[in-house]
Amino acid sequence: MKYLKLQTVFFFLIVLFAACKSKDVSKPGGSVTISNEHTILNPYSPLTATISLETSVATKISIRVVGKHEAESDVLKDFDDVNTLHDIPVLGLYADYDNTVDVTFKDAGGLVLGSKSYTIKTSALPSATFPAITINSKNAALMAPGMTLVSYFGYKDNPFPESPFIFDAFGDIRWYFDFRTSAILNNLFFDDGMERLQNGKK
Repeated sequence: MKYLKLQTVFFFLIVLFAACKSKDVSKPGGSVTISNEHTILNPYSPLTATISLETSVATKISIRVVGKHEAESDVLKDFDDVNTLHDIPVLGLYADYDNTVDVTFKDAGGLVLGSKSYTIKTSALPSATFPAITINSKNAALMAPGMTLVSYFGYKDNPFPESPFIFDAFGDIRWYFDFRTSAILNNLFFDDGMERLQNGKK
């Protein structure tokens, strides 16, 4: 009798473990199971993350970082690579916030196979680093798309650049980089910085 109970408990644990390792996110258009999921915060710079996972069939990925405001504050990205192993870069997170990231799985032809939402908690912005941002008017021609890059040099008594940042159409900072944390960039002079090129890259 004890042996039977132990067998039952062991079987339950196996089922529970298997359930934790994979997740069926199938949709009417197809079927996909995801497994081996983990999220790394700040792989490139603060307010970024990487979601790593494996899919049971080859898929391509689309992501949506859900904005605090209307759809204009969402960050959308489509990835064209079709694979079963995925390292998904996530940019445009809010600071000190439980960010929702929707991941959609599609087959090579674009048919939706499933979707899943992830919550990514971020830390607060460094204190006394960034200026206050007030949006009085919007100029779409200067926003690419809906975001504004600031090559911020820090405070006037500091001769070295500190933290270039990007804010959205609502004044929320969605990306920044602290030069002081880089062994290569921390000695740049005040007149060095970042700017967006004509092709949209930095």
